[in-house]
Amino acid sequence: MIPQRQEEITLESIDFEWVDKQTSVKQLKRALKILKDDGGYFQDLMNKIQDKMEEIDPKEKNKRLAKNIDPETRKLVKDAMEEWEDEIKAKEKQKEERINSSSLADNIFENLAVKQDYDALSEEDKKKKAESERIKGNEALKSGDLKEAIQYYGKSLYLDPKMETSYCNRALAHLKLKDYRNCIEDCNKALDIKPNYTKALHRRGKAHLAMERYGFAVQDFQTILKIEPENSEVNKDLMDARSKMATSSKGSSADTNSEQPAVENKANGEKANGGFKKIQI
Repeated sequence: MIPQRQEEITLESIDFEWVDKQTSVKQLKRALKILKDDGGYFQDLMNKIQDKMEEIDPKEKNKRLAKNIDPETRKLVKDAMEEWEDEIKAKEKQKEERINSSSLADNIFENLAVKQDYDALSEEDKKKKAESERIKGNEALKSGDLKEAIQYYGKSLYLDPKMETSYCNRALAHLKLKDYRNCIEDCNKALDIKPNYTKALHRRGKAHLAMERYGFAVQDFQTILKIEPENSEVNKDLMDARSKMATSSKGSSADTNSEQPAVENKANGEKANGGFKKIQI
């Protein structure tokens, strides 16, 4: 098939009637270039060509608008779009993590029959079985089977909701899985049962640190050191949290988005006011 010869365009051939007849953006761009090279005197005709191009291909309007934006504004728009996209991705990731962790925490029984067997146990047998499931969870945790450990701890807590060690150890499994929100939630439940539970405080503090909620992390580590002043690991974590708080702009804003439950400090009889004590850095 012989290709069609392109229409020859001259300055004299370009007028409003010619523009109306055109169906090719490429031809119109050629005409626009000819008019611009001639000095751009026929502004109305150039506007007509631009309108016709946008009529044929609406994307041409976006291209024209983009060209008219100064470089600084274009960069600001680009940065804002990238930041918005990052926020959307982060929210989707958090949503996926919550769904995955929720399915782990809620679907603890293989089937309804197993749950019914647990429900049929006497109160004394429930406590014994809860301890057995906790031990299984510990073994799974030590071997690195984190999701399996969460299942065992879930069964333990179903049978005995007051077993703070199961909450605390399940929190450790969540922490290792980088499921920081569920880690904090389990630590809070453990601390409701046993205030000043240093393992729960430490794991919650490490989760806050990973989430860049440095103020809460510092608070938890300091509370532990009032009880265990010689704890070198917590001292190291406290220094890390303080350092990151000092160098990060997120040090203050990250701690205003949610409230941390008050933890009673039996060492000095104080309780945090409004969820946490003011601390001196």
